[in-house]
Amino acid sequence: MDCLKSYKRSLILVLTPLLLVPLLPLYKEIGLTQRACNCLYMLLLMAVYWCTESLPLGLTALIPLALAPTMGILEAATVSKIYFKDIIVLMFASMIVALAIQQSGLHRRIALTFIKIFGIKPQFLMLGKLDVKKDYFPVIKTHLLKV
Repeated sequence: MDCLKSYKRSLILVLTPLLLVPLLPLYKEIGLTQRACNCLYMLLLMAVYWCTESLPLGLTALIPLALAPTMGILEAATVSKIYFKDIIVLMFASMIVALAIQQSGLHRRIALTFIKIFGIKPQFLMLGKLDVKKDYFPVIKTHLLKV
């Protein structure tokens, strides 16, 4: 069953752009500009990928980053300003770090060390959490709680 699902996803990934290509030269008949027709192509491609989940949703969301400058919809500088704002890069980097921690098993080692130091009783675990927060509270207080 997984083989059939994988085959279906691969088929959708390959055939969708090919089936939507005839839309591109029809922009005059549709009453659109070339740029608007290219945008419609990208939008339909993303909609099919999004609905069928043949690509992971995060990867589907990055399609405009590659296609918009390539198809002349937007300039690369404009697309980069949209996609690479400081907070977005921070969130993306933190997700990568979280995945790396999960893949390496570091989260288990940290949790086991935490239990080894503070024990398994709930009150000691809470004390350990408070001890960790105590170290970070001055940083939070000085940088985030400025009034």
